[in-house]
Amino acid sequence: NSSRFGKFIELKFSPHGRVAGARLSHYLLEKARIVDQGNGERNYHIFEYMLAGMESDDKHRLGLDRVRTDTWHYVSNMHTDEAEMEREYHQVVDALHDIGFSASEIASVQAVVASVLMLGNLEFDDDSSGQAEVVNTDVLAAIADNLGVDKDAFFKGFTTEVKVINKESFVKTVRASKAAFARDAVAKALYDRLFQWLVARLDVILKPDDNVEVDANRTIGILDIFGFENFKDNGFDQMCINLANEQLHFYFNQHIFQEEMQACLDEEIDGLAEVGFMDNRVILDLFFAGAGIFPLLKEQTEFDQGSDQALMNKLKAELVDNARFEEQKADDEFAIHHYAGIIKYRTTGMIAKNKDPLPPSMHPVMQGTSNALVDLLFQDDIALNVAVAAELAHAQGAPSPNRRTSNVTAKSIKKSMKKSMKKSMRASHSGSDLNYSAPAATGTTRRNKRRKSKRKGPTTVSEHFSASLDELMAKMNSCSPHFVRCLKPNPDKRGKVYVDKMVLQQLQYTGMLETIRIRREGFAVRMPFVDVIDAYRGAVFEFHKVLHPTKQNVAKLLEACEEKQQQLSEARGMHGSTSTLAGWKIAKTKVFMKYWHPDLLDAMMVGFQRAAVKIQALYRGHMARKRFGPLLQRRKDELALAKTFLGDIMRNGTAMFNALEALKEEEQAKGLEGLGIVVAMPPKDERKAIKRMKTAKAKTLDSRKFKKAVTKQGKAVLKWWHKFEEKRKEHLDPATNEVWTWFHGLLSRQEAENLLYDADERQFLLRLSDRSNNYALSLRMGDRCRHYRVVHSPAGGYQVRGSNEEFPSLVELVDHYTTHELSDDGDMLGEPLELIHDLNLGYGDQHGTAVGRFLSSRESVLETDDEPGELGDHSSILRNPDAKPSWLHDYVMSRAQAEKDLMERGMVDGRFLVRLKKEKDDMITYAVSYTYDQSYKHHLLSKRFGDHRWMLNKQVEVREQFLEDCVAKFQERNFPGFACRLESTAPTAAAAYNIPDSVSRY
Repeated sequence: NSSRFGKFIELKFSPHGRVAGARLSHYLLEKARIVDQGNGERNYHIFEYMLAGMESDDKHRLGLDRVRTDTWHYVSNMHTDEAEMEREYHQVVDALHDIGFSASEIASVQAVVASVLMLGNLEFDDDSSGQAEVVNTDVLAAIADNLGVDKDAFFKGFTTEVKVINKESFVKTVRASKAAFARDAVAKALYDRLFQWLVARLDVILKPDDNVEVDANRTIGILDIFGFENFKDNGFDQMCINLANEQLHFYFNQHIFQEEMQACLDEEIDGLAEVGFMDNRVILDLFFAGAGIFPLLKEQTEFDQGSDQALMNKLKAELVDNARFEEQKADDEFAIHHYAGIIKYRTTGMIAKNKDPLPPSMHPVMQGTSNALVDLLFQDDIALNVAVAAELAHAQGAPSPNRRTSNVTAKSIKKSMKKSMKKSMRASHSGSDLNYSAPAATGTTRRNKRRKSKRKGPTTVSEHFSASLDELMAKMNSCSPHFVRCLKPNPDKRGKVYVDKMVLQQLQYTGMLETIRIRREGFAVRMPFVDVIDAYRGAVFEFHKVLHPTKQNVAKLLEACEEKQQQLSEARGMHGSTSTLAGWKIAKTKVFMKYWHPDLLDAMMVGFQRAAVKIQALYRGHMARKRFGPLLQRRKDELALAKTFLGDIMRNGTAMFNALEALKEEEQAKGLEGLGIVVAMPPKDERKAIKRMKTAKAKTLDSRKFKKAVTKQGKAVLKWWHKFEEKRKEHLDPATNEVWTWFHGLLSRQEAENLLYDADERQFLLRLSDRSNNYALSLRMGDRCRHYRVVHSPAGGYQVRGSNEEFPSLVELVDHYTTHELSDDGDMLGEPLELIHDLNLGYGDQHGTAVGRFLSSRESVLETDDEPGELGDHSSILRNPDAKPSWLHDYVMSRAQAEKDLMERGMVDGRFLVRLKKEKDDMITYAVSYTYDQSYKHHLLSKRFGDHRWMLNKQVEVREQFLEDCVAKFQERNFPGFACRLESTAPTAAAAYNIPDSVSRY
């Protein structure tokens, strides 16, 4: 809701130009919106965020569940996207925590905001004697608990008022209508004071440290404030907002046109005589003058019998002769001629919205609170007390040997800070570059200063508004302003949509059209004499002719240019239909020209500019050729030297080659023995040596040393994960505290590809990389697997290497890339791979069960029953039952027999056979036995009759119908659970087994 108040930030800089800190101020907070919103408008969003995002336990603690209705009277037109509001609420709470608010402070803020929200549902009614009573006492009790005040005293603060007669106080009960008015006043006061406290706390956080040197002359102030508003029904709130814009527009006019006037005065010409602009001083007089709108509104507000209709009658009587005030047909409506246009206002509700008195009996109730924050909110100067508390905590929290902390007290700090604040205020008022004061209100302020000083301060909203506006303008006057106008292209916040009427209306409201008109009618271009002569001398005079930059020469030049321009227009038949050079003025040191004059003068110079470009091209070509001649000769010399060098190398190389060839022939003729290199070996020893060479075997690889080297890096990764990543619990679902289905622990690239071998398109897993301290995403795309490294981002989150997207958690990264592409190739995550196995992290599988490397390869799942099962009709097992594969043993074979068979075939990695394990009425089970690393491995492969898939080790699904297709998959590459891939062509089974024909099943 930044459009409902003005925000002013002052950036502080060091003498070296570095940002040292900032100061934060706010102005013109729209308090009336807290208790009442117009048609189609919403209240401050924090109320909606709290209702949508707060946990049920917190709502119960604050008593929000005691309100027995779904209608919150202070919240109308609620946003319908509850998920977005819940997310926004948590962002607000997290932001408060991140910038330094303690948990107790956040809880106190929540209690105050909840109290304001529930005050809207606090209902009053008149009893039989006409006195106000609370209808829902449970809501009153909840609010009192949140604010830390006594329930009975809180009730009396609403339902009683103090009357002073002859210096004697009397307590009087009030009716329900007045109690409801007091309730709204308390709600506005609580929210307004809480807002002041939050801004003051942020100001303390942003201010420069005491040990940082700050240059008082190096500041940048940024004011962000609402713009003009013109709705179907405009009331008190829109009038205040538009008045603030009138005041800022007056400041804009004073600054812009004073610069223009000062430039004309410096050049000793009357440059603005032809330019007229709308001075909105009369509009400000209409509001601030003695019989203006605000004084009349204040007068009616302070009358006990004051009413909206009486205010309307008073305005018509006092302002009937003011040209900026216009009566309307409706009894409660009038119009103001603002600089941005005519805007109609209704007086209905103005008196009620202008009243802002906190019930006198409520002050002692709030000051007797047990809530530290509420107690601070109802002290005299919230910002000063927050700053004092921060200074006192800093002084007592960091003692030094040269400072006696016992002498540092809140009283002494407050006294010194008041002096510095008064000094800075005097400096800001005295440093005005425009000597600005509120028009027509200044005299009234000074005349009534003595009378007003007897009061404690403003008593109405309009007075608060005027005081805040004066403070803002005082701050603005101490700066050298730059103006940025922000325009909304369409009302729907959509991209690439431009509503012409809406933008034109904003240009009018912001005064940009008026500014453009003044620029066009004035002298937008001001060129020094020397620039005019240097730029346009050649248009009418010879370029070599010397012209000194004097008034006479400049006038002579421009007159000649004007005459030439007229001749050109007549020659083209365009005389009278185009702009001319008439209207320029010669000033003291500059020529003042209209905005189109430079265009006409530049058009007269186009031919010369083209000629200049042609001359430059010719000259540059000549200079390039002049520089290129020596370079070309040097290159020819270098090529000649290189040719001579290569010829010498060729001749010398040929001679050297011939000499070496002659030496080789001589040595070959002598032989090895003649050269004395070798000694002749006896024939018997030579035969033995040749035999040893042929029968020697290669040294086998030490598998233990190899595995130790391979797993060394994996152990380092595992140590890193346990030390840092396990504590973050990114692998656990916070809702169930179980491992995410997509997290598969420490896996190598090859193991991940094995797991995804038979996976669906875009099926994926996230793993710990076995080569570096990072994660990796592996997914199945087409006929191959893709791998993406997931690294830590500079902010401490996670990101895919090569991407700029950062995520605070792994689950958010995974969720993001299920709807967004990982790369330009179109890779995108689909369903996670669901497979239970040992995560290789030291605590078993996803459920914490101790298993082997994969659950599918645990020895516990292998059955040892060697009894044969019943035989039946199983024609769906093999693709071609008549052509039985050589690796199939279609009878029950024990493990020992299988291992003996494999040993006789040779202990080659991947050599295998498939044997019948068990057969039931509805299921058949085979065992796949193979050798690996001089050991035996066994896996179960089972299938229910009529099913179109097999199950490996009762865990891994093999999506094939026939046994041959399953084995073909195992032969292609390492299937999940297998130690290696099976041999592509298995030798025929050993003939040692006498298999009777009756046993054969096919």
